[in-house]
Amino acid sequence: PQFEHELTRCLSCHDSYSLSGGGVPRFIVGSGYIGTSGNLVSHEGWILVTDQTPLKSRWGGWYVTGHHGKQVHLGNMLIRSLDDFQRLEDLRVGNIDNLDALFDAKPYITNESDIVALLVLEHQVNAQNAIARVNWDVRTAIDRDPGRGAAPGYDQDASALSAETLAAVRESIAPLVEAMLFAGSTVLTDEISGDPKFAAQFASRAVRDPQGRSLRDLDLHTRLFRYPLSYLVYSAAFDALPRAAREAAYARFAAVLRGEDRSEPFAQLGDEDRAAVLAILTATKPEFAAAARR
Repeated sequence: PQFEHELTRCLSCHDSYSLSGGGVPRFIVGSGYIGTSGNLVSHEGWILVTDQTPLKSRWGGWYVTGHHGKQVHLGNMLIRSLDDFQRLEDLRVGNIDNLDALFDAKPYITNESDIVALLVLEHQVNAQNAIARVNWDVRTAIDRDPGRGAAPGYDQDASALSAETLAAVRESIAPLVEAMLFAGSTVLTDEISGDPKFAAQFASRAVRDPQGRSLRDLDLHTRLFRYPLSYLVYSAAFDALPRAAREAAYARFAAVLRGEDRSEPFAQLGDEDRAAVLAILTATKPEFAAAARR
């Protein structure tokens, strides 16, 4: 196979610098207004969705099943004319168990598009993008460090990095730490429920502490997860970050979870949540436990 570095066709959108190029490749989850052809009616109003996006602005162009109480979203909505933009509230379709009333779902694998699975997808995409960005930026910083770029195993040894490079590493991991600790995430105002089969399958992959707690435990009353630290801390992508990046992330996690860092991004974390997440992570992530003892 011949590998080519794609810089235009795909990265015109899937680029953290958008149309200017030179950024880091990313996955995209968006929400916009869709017409009967399945295409965007207009790029105006289309947004990238993150954990901070209110539910009322999510899932434009998506089918959504499940229950969300009085909360609303843009899922299942079709724009048939420009006049529809003046009556969006009338077009909202939510709190449905399946999609049978919207189209013929028989040819498809399922007639559901589970709201809980969509919430998890959105978090995972954004956390994975943050991991990819750190991997890219930190490896670049290490490679530019005087005398380190050509050294074998440089990405696994932070002891000889310059103070300037270590400062760049700490700056790079800040958005990742915020994403993984759900900084600024939207608050649910009503209970959410979806397909119990998805919730059971998702929980079956949990890494649990001696008390049976897991970062995959769902809350779905006021927030997505019971314990606000991303389960992607166990992912192969996170573990493949350069050691300097992992150690910097662990140090920041520990500072936040011990209550030493109560800065604005983490103000919504209560002491009980901090203590619980610290205990879970210490018990289930040996590398974090070792780093936190230093």
